[in-house]
Amino acid sequence: MKSVPCEIIAQQLIQFESITPFEAGCFQYIESLLTPSGFKCQVIQIEDVGNFYATYSQTIPPDKHIVFVGHVDVVPAINASSWTYPPFAGEIHNDKLYGRGACDMKGAIAAFVSAVQEFIEDIEQEQPFTHQISILLTSDEEGDAINGIQKMIPWLQEQNQKFDLCIVGEPTNPEILGQMIKIGRRGSVSFKLKIIGIAGHIAYPEKALNPLPAMTQCLYELNHLILDNGNEYFQPSNLEISSVDTNNPTGNIIPSTCEAKFNIRFNTEHTAEKLVDVIQKTIRRSIEQTSQEYQWELTHSVSAHPFIIADNPYLQTFANIVQKVTHLTSQLSTSGGTSDARFMHHLCPTLEFGLISDQAHKTDEYLFIRELNKLKEIYKNFLNEFFKG
Repeated sequence: MKSVPCEIIAQQLIQFESITPFEAGCFQYIESLLTPSGFKCQVIQIEDVGNFYATYSQTIPPDKHIVFVGHVDVVPAINASSWTYPPFAGEIHNDKLYGRGACDMKGAIAAFVSAVQEFIEDIEQEQPFTHQISILLTSDEEGDAINGIQKMIPWLQEQNQKFDLCIVGEPTNPEILGQMIKIGRRGSVSFKLKIIGIAGHIAYPEKALNPLPAMTQCLYELNHLILDNGNEYFQPSNLEISSVDTNNPTGNIIPSTCEAKFNIRFNTEHTAEKLVDVIQKTIRRSIEQTSQEYQWELTHSVSAHPFIIADNPYLQTFANIVQKVTHLTSQLSTSGGTSDARFMHHLCPTLEFGLISDQAHKTDEYLFIRELNKLKEIYKNFLNEFFKG
């Protein structure tokens, strides 16, 4: 089957209104593209989330195995009436393809689907192909990311799927294609602190125990923590306070409790367990400074652990291809938030490279078709290099 131009694939994908956690027909369309090329495709439903796994192989076990990872789900198109073009129409104007998910990340999916189609066309006369190419997609990345790639990891292990490299097509470039390759990500741990006092009338503070002074002291100390100075690949770990609340309905009541939420994005100088211990000790010390008998509760959840791919030999090959196609030397970065790479790195070395992040989640989200085709060229050229020899 002749490969489909990647801008046509991207346009079709945008027209599926696949708001998290729904894939809305994306998987069936992608299967219709991949099956004629020899891929075996499966949809794995986990609760309300669809996951898609397609694989091409003529030899078991393969000599080398690469997997492309992406998500078809998108965030809602808020205020759709304010968009220049309907957010799910996939309109093309002046080299721009408009639509929700264009850059994050249906464009990259279109690029790697088209790239593998063309690659397989090129090798059809070369037998046997002793390697394996896979594509793993989910509809649960923009949401809670619980029933998507995270739960696909044990499924892949049960299927004895082993990979030499994963490429995640997240939009990694800030402004121009070729600026940045993500070679790792920071970890993320979120905390909720509750300080318990005694409610009372604000005119009789001696009969109450106001939790706010204790919370103020704790947050001051937490905000001034220096966790580390960063390292060769990561910026310093950072704590940010996101919420402080007493649920106080009026101004003349001393509240009984106060709650605060904060998050730490941390580098490889720490483990989540170490940070929890640091936070507990800081809170305990801060409350002791108040000389009051406060009760307090601290809960936490870890959504990601830090990882790095810096020493992998395929990384330099990929960077060289990006430079050849874009004429830019990519920054190797660990900046930004979390992605499904936080799950895939447990299976194999993982890097991320896609389109422009500046347009992600914006009104009138778009991609440049010329950059989309360059991205496909990068993916295809890397496949040639990856399977060489």
